[in-house]
Amino acid sequence: MKPNKPKNKKKTFTMKKISLMLVALFCVFFTVQAQTVTELSQLNNDNTYTLRSARAFLFYSPAISGKICSSTGKSVGSVSYNPADPNQQFRIEKNGSSYYLFSVGADKYVGAGGNYAATASAALTFENVGGDYPWKLVLGGKGMNSQVSGQTNEGIIINDWLTTDAGNCYKIEEAVIKERTYTIDVLGVEDATVIYAGLE
Repeated sequence: MKPNKPKNKKKTFTMKKISLMLVALFCVFFTVQAQTVTELSQLNNDNTYTLRSARAFLFYSPAISGKICSSTGKSVGSVSYNPADPNQQFRIEKNGSSYYLFSVGADKYVGAGGNYAATASAALTFENVGGDYPWKLVLGGKGMNSQVSGQTNEGIIINDWLTTDAGNCYKIEEAVIKERTYTIDVLGVEDATVIYAGLE
C-alpha cells in the first residue's frame, strides 16, 4: 500500500532560484517623519516648511492671491492640511541676522501686513514660548494671528496683538517627508540554500 503523503514537507531552493524573491522581501523602506523645528539653528534657506497654529495652518490661497491666508478664512475655500502641497509651503530665508518668509505657492515674499512682495522687506522674528506650538511669529513688528473659523476672509490678521494665545503661536515643520531605502543582503552567498517548511 502506498503511504499517505505528509501534510508538511520541507523544500530546499538555491539562492539563484529565489534571488528575486529575497530582494523583494529584504528591501526595507523607512519613512522619516517631518522634523519639527525647535531651535532656529535648524532652519535652512533651502528647506521648505509648514506653519501651523492650534487654530489653522498658513498657506497661499488662489482665491485671495495678494495676501497670506490661513485655513480658517471665510473666502479661502475648503482646504486640508497637506505638507506636500506647494501652496502650504514656505521658506524661511536668513539674510545676515534677519529672517524673511517666502511663500512657495505665491512665489513671493510675505511683506508687511501679509501682502505678497517681490522683494524681502518685512523681517520675521521668533519668540520661543514652548509647548506643542512653540514659536510666536512676528512679521514686520506685527503679530501673525490666525483666526477662529469664519471670522475674516483671509483667516489671519497681522496686527499689534502680541499676547500669547492659540492663534499666534506656531509649529514649524519641514514640509517634505524624506524616504530612505535600505537593501539588506541576507546570505550573500550565491549557492547558499534556503529551507522552509511548506504545505503540500
